Amino acid sequence: MSVVKRIDPMSAFRVVAIIYGIVGFLIGALYALATLARLELPGINQTPRSTVVGIFAVVLFPILYGIVAGIIGAVSALIYNFAAARVGGLEVDIG
Repeated sequence: MSVVKRIDPMSAFRVVAIIYGIVGFLIGALYALATLARLELPGINQTPRSTVVGIFAVVLFPILYGIVAGIIGAVSALIYNFAAARVGGLEVDIG
C-alpha cells in the first residue's frame, strides 16, 4: 500500500478546474438549447436579453464552474494536507 501524504493545491486546482469546466460547458449547452427551444413555444414572451444570456451560457458556465470548482479543489487539498499531516494520508493500492 502506498500512502498519499500531500496533494499540491495548484495541481488540484488545475485538475478540478478542467473537469468542472467540461461539466460547465455541457450544462451551458443544455441551458442554451432550452433557451432557444423556448423561443419556439407559442404564447411565451421572451426578451432578447434572456436569449443572449442563454447563448452566452456556453461561454460563461465553463469559466464560472471552472474557477469556483478550482478554488474549492485547492482549498480541499489544503485541508487534506492539514489532516494527513496529523493522522496519516490515504492508503492507496497501486498496481
